[in-house]
Amino acid sequence: MAHTDSGVHLVLASQSQYKQKQLHTLGLPFSTFNPNIDESAKPAEHAKALAQRLATQKAQAWQPSCGVEEVTAGILLETKPEATQKTTTKTYQANNKHSAYAIIGSDQTALCGTTLLGKPHTTQNAIKQLELCSSNTVTFYSAIALLETHTNTLQEYVATTQVTFKTLSRAQIEHYIERDQPLDCAGSFKSEGLGIALFTAIKSDDPTALVGLPLIGVCNLLHNLASKHTVYQPLAPLGI
Repeated sequence: MAHTDSGVHLVLASQSQYKQKQLHTLGLPFSTFNPNIDESAKPAEHAKALAQRLATQKAQAWQPSCGVEEVTAGILLETKPEATQKTTTKTYQANNKHSAYAIIGSDQTALCGTTLLGKPHTTQNAIKQLELCSSNTVTFYSAIALLETHTNTLQEYVATTQVTFKTLSRAQIEHYIERDQPLDCAGSFKSEGLGIALFTAIKSDDPTALVGLPLIGVCNLLHNLASKHTVYQPLAPLGI
């Protein structure tokens, strides 16, 4: 399991390659697992509340017992900062008696008018989403939850991003989807790729949030955690 020399473990409750790449930029060793939760929205649940609830549930899906039970919430993936690393899969026995864990759960929702935009999964769905977004402003809610096992404390954060889309023709939409293949992205675009060409403006307090993991929020929550509990000081991105 990826950890610091002090026995502190940072865990990302996601198998998203985009979020893993983002977290790598902080230079902290971490592991990932699949929280495998039901991501369905509740009746009349607002997009912001949905994002925060799912982020929290993903973090809480990590429930290791003291050295006796395997983690059943998902599969642990060892993750290292090296770009050329190979990912290995294994189950394991977790012992939090002599270790401290900080688990990051995250989720992102998008709202265009009153329509909740999820991952399109198919080309036709992606075309419909981008036709809806054309000439409109879409609000994205990028939520994170940081759960630490030393005192079982939870911190939450939501970054709001407003994205204004250009007026897009059907041909432009089809061309973009063929180029970027954003079928696993909420809103049907990759802002870190050619998707940036779809917009006229982006407004957010956290420029990293649109990709999926708001790193300013992550850094702030890790710093708060390290400031309050010395055992987590190795996780402070800039030190204490």
